[in-house]
Amino acid sequence: MKRMILLLSLGCLLTLSCAKRNTTIIGGSDQPTAIFVADHLTLQEKGLELTRQIHRLANNEAYIKYCSHSDEINKLAAHIARTDYSVPRKIFAISHLKSIQDFETDSTIRTLLADKMVRTIPSLINAQSGSNTLAVTSLFVTEDVFLHNSLKESTIYLYIYESDCSSMVLFQPHKDHIVQAYACFVIHPLLKTIHSTDDVKRFFKETIQLEGIMVQELTTTSKS
Repeated sequence: MKRMILLLSLGCLLTLSCAKRNTTIIGGSDQPTAIFVADHLTLQEKGLELTRQIHRLANNEAYIKYCSHSDEINKLAAHIARTDYSVPRKIFAISHLKSIQDFETDSTIRTLLADKMVRTIPSLINAQSGSNTLAVTSLFVTEDVFLHNSLKESTIYLYIYESDCSSMVLFQPHKDHIVQAYACFVIHPLLKTIHSTDDVKRFFKETIQLEGIMVQELTTTSKS
């Protein structure tokens, strides 16, 4: 059932993507042999694309007014919107998230719980900055489903910017090379102290007691 839902979701997203970008389809869309030819994006680029999407949400005043009547939350939303997300200061890929999944439970739901627990990581971090931060960041969340051949395990891409507001994109692989992506903002004062892979490990250990992770620093693209 889970696999069927993912395939249906992917089909809907790919159809919408083709309609918007006139992407080539080999074979008719109503034929079982139709092949989708997608624009190639690395996970790093995909994460930046999703970060731009949630930034557009933060800049949409009508959306903010519809969702919130709190002055404090609206001020935080404005703070998020003012941040320049064009080029990250640092980018890190974080994998081997096994320790957050290390618990005893019925084997029939272990995978489901493990997936859900990994998705709580941004909320656990944001909650430490207060209920208003948790509330406002929950407004700016997006997700996507796409095909990717090489992702083997759940991986977080952390995009560090100059302010205390960064973005976090979780990529979770499923069968048939299907990948689900979840993007949101994370706000925490310790984000400003991150400059190296060791700093990232220290950050996750101090904020959510997550240890044993693998961290890789990725190359950022400078502004031209």
